[in-house]
Amino acid sequence: MIDQTSHDFGVDLRYDNATEFLGRKNRFVAGATTTRGAIDDVRFSNEFGNRGARIADNDQTALNAGVYLQNSHYFLGDVALVAGSQFSYARVEMVETSRTPPERPGRLA
Repeated sequence: MIDQTSHDFGVDLRYDNATEFLGRKNRFVAGATTTRGAIDDVRFSNEFGNRGARIADNDQTALNAGVYLQNSHYFLGDVALVAGSQFSYARVEMVETSRTPPERPGRLA
């Protein structure tokens, strides 16, 4: 059984510009986002659907970041050609703070 407590925080910044380009309606959007999370991950043996002995305690951290661009150029009234790009980065790290092997009755260590 797994018991996790997560604390997450994120920030998103966005720039939006709607002006004419080459004599036609145009919209440009650029942005960046980042999220950080910290998880306390405690694992227990499963005793017939109930929490048993603690078998592991881990600290996990995650970092996600991204930037994006999008341009919409209206070439026929309300019809637009839309192009965009995105770059994403993600990192997850886990540190095992303690581990206790589960008891297994009837098995030799």
